[in-house]
Amino acid sequence: MIKTMRDPKYLDFIRSRACSFCGNPITDPHHAIRRLRGLSEAGLGQKGPDYLAIPICRKSHREFHDGKFTIDRGEILEICLTNLICYVQKLNFPSLVQKINAGREENSGE
Repeated sequence: MIKTMRDPKYLDFIRSRACSFCGNPITDPHHAIRRLRGLSEAGLGQKGPDYLAIPICRKSHREFHDGKFTIDRGEILEICLTNLICYVQKLNFPSLVQKINAGREENSGE
């Protein structure tokens, strides 16, 4: 069984981000995806990996669970990836950030 990844520092970073849906600056991490092949096989009632948490304010969280809006898995994964990239940049991992930026520069010239 795969052990679910926990990172309190990453969750602090997620809390520092604005709500992914309304921009409210006061957020909580929401473990939006429990299961992702190779990262987590969390079951019902279990949280997924911290790296798949998204920042969401309590109002938007309530509205989401009340069905007032929906978001598909692809959009959630995009939010997760954006947050992970921002986290990596904040930690100043220059080699990864340089590779990402180099790829952007190559693609912008096409």
